[in-house]
Amino acid sequence: MFCTAFSVKNLRRELHRTEFSTWPLALKDRRRELLNSDATIYWGSGMGNAGGATAEAETWNSRPFSMNLSLPPLCALFFKGA
Repeated sequence: MFCTAFSVKNLRRELHRTEFSTWPLALKDRRRELLNSDATIYWGSGMGNAGGATAEAETWNSRPFSMNLSLPPLCALFFKGA
């Protein structure tokens, strides 16, 4: 879950080992956006991650994998592994 009071584009977030169903296949793991409270169906701006985000082999905060996110203002985002 991610929450923010202002919009943030290209926020990189590290992924922990427990967030992958199979660690060696992490790069193929796509996180599905379960809920974006800023979606147009909730009368929001529609800013988001086009339904999901994919893990990348880029080290971030001492973790081997990370993903790039766009966080809409005043919203909550929920992701789930595929």
